[in-house]
Amino acid sequence: AIEQRPDWRLELLPGVGHVPQLEAPELFGELVEDFLRAEQ
Repeated sequence: AIEQRPDWRLELLPGVGHVPQLEAPELFGELVEDFLRAEQ
């Protein structure tokens, strides 16, 4: 699906499972902030 949507972004978080906001909160927060800034 990502190949068909150039405006989408895929982020892989090595060593992180199904709950990235708990397992890597700093990285998750940075990625969410980047996403929100890009949407403005």
